[in-house]
Amino acid sequence: MESLQGGRRLVQRGDEEVVVRDLGRTGTASERAAEVRFPAPWPRRFGGYAVAPAGGLVVFAGLHALRAVDPAGKVRWEIRHRCWAGCPGHDGFDEYAGDPGHRFGSSGSAGFSADGTLVWAHVPARWHRSRPSAKGGWRSGW
Repeated sequence: MESLQGGRRLVQRGDEEVVVRDLGRTGTASERAAEVRFPAPWPRRFGGYAVAPAGGLVVFAGLHALRAVDPAGKVRWEIRHRCWAGCPGHDGFDEYAGDPGHRFGSSGSAGFSADGTLVWAHVPARWHRSRPSAKGGWRSGW
């Protein structure tokens, strides 16, 4: 459940979609508006997501990319990034879906500013190979 100016909404993430249901000002079912469904580019265990405040866009933070999707499933934009599993990258989800090294895909995250004009994202930084951390682990960037 998310509280927004003017009401509340229920957001549910499944393996194939994100469902956003406006619950109205009081949160009662009688004030409920139509529900909006956003097709997901990959199953939920492979990353996080964020719903825009206006409810018309979802940003998925995956193993290799940030992807903004509208309710029709159209990709509005995509930013590729270094893989959280340490591989050089993939062209599609099918290439790494069964790889045990990719099982911890929810390391990244995304969020919207309150007015929906900015997207915040946590992704692996480009410099992690050239400047490893003192403990030999990953570096990440915002």
